[in-house]
Amino acid sequence: MPIENLTISRIVAHEVFRRNDDKTLIPPSYGAALTALENNAMDVLSARINKAMSSASKSMDMRIAKSDAGSAFALAKDLIEEGLADTDFVERSRHGADLLAEAQASRQLPGGILVVVQGKVGHPARDMVAFLKAEVQEGFQKKLVENGGITMEFINDLFLTPEAKLFKIGLFAAPANHEATAIQWMATVYDATMTGKNRNTAAHYFYNGFLGCDFPENAAKFTKDFHNLSRAFINQLDLPEEEKSDLHNALVTYLKVDKSPTIQVADFADTYMPTAELKDAFAAYMEEAEFTMQPVQKDISDVSSLLRYRRVVFRHDIKLTAPAESFGSLITMETVEGDPTEDGNAPVWTKIIVKDQIQQQS
Repeated sequence: MPIENLTISRIVAHEVFRRNDDKTLIPPSYGAALTALENNAMDVLSARINKAMSSASKSMDMRIAKSDAGSAFALAKDLIEEGLADTDFVERSRHGADLLAEAQASRQLPGGILVVVQGKVGHPARDMVAFLKAEVQEGFQKKLVENGGITMEFINDLFLTPEAKLFKIGLFAAPANHEATAIQWMATVYDATMTGKNRNTAAHYFYNGFLGCDFPENAAKFTKDFHNLSRAFINQLDLPEEEKSDLHNALVTYLKVDKSPTIQVADFADTYMPTAELKDAFAAYMEEAEFTMQPVQKDISDVSSLLRYRRVVFRHDIKLTAPAESFGSLITMETVEGDPTEDGNAPVWTKIIVKDQIQQQS
């Protein structure tokens, strides 16, 4: 969701803590009143949120998976209730700290400050609630002394500084009808650990355990999951490398060259797997990974860059790169027995034939 025209009307902050050594929960420290910020500070906070959530590689729209009473989504609806008093806003927002503390079940997860923000976003403006989790950092503050000199004051509880990367945001934006179902709301999540190539690095405890959101069930994600899982399956097979190469070529053909509008586990296996044993193993692997066995729409937009080239990496930093679509027709690879070493062992070499002439060397 484009983050534009963001305005903030109310803020409250709570603190959540890392779990005890025995993993028991430490109750949050609740904010007692709204946080009052001067105009310049409010502008800075708005800019932090806007910059983070405008990052295409680290934020994405998500599906609201949990919308029952007590969920973060239900809390967001409660917090934008028309005529809600400030004291009630503060009181209700504490449930957000409880949800986050419960979601942080691992001792590896640090505590931090949960900032609950109410305001508007978009054009036309939509009511929104955002939950920011910021980890506390250390730093120094400049202080002037009476003689005109400068000294430093150590501060061990800084958060949301310009260089801070240790924070996450979940933003719920309401439709015109606040009572509409969850599917008509917008949920956008920012996570500094997320990357454009791998959305799965996002913290599950935050977007799912706390916010009750999940990745959208769309064709692009299904296609990317199919591609990644299939590659992983092929790579772990106990087969000669030339046979693995044929299967990698087949995967590119199935996704990029085959004009079928759908992909399906059984279809790929029946068409390209050479034996019944491999077909059964592939189906079992995908089922264990919880990938659907039903046909799904094909959309290669999230893997188009990965399907552009095939890359083979050898030891000693030797790399072979070729267009993926023509890799199988232009290049053949064969495992051969190399010259015996001094101890009599024959190493495994790879014989490569490129069906073209050298154009340039550097």
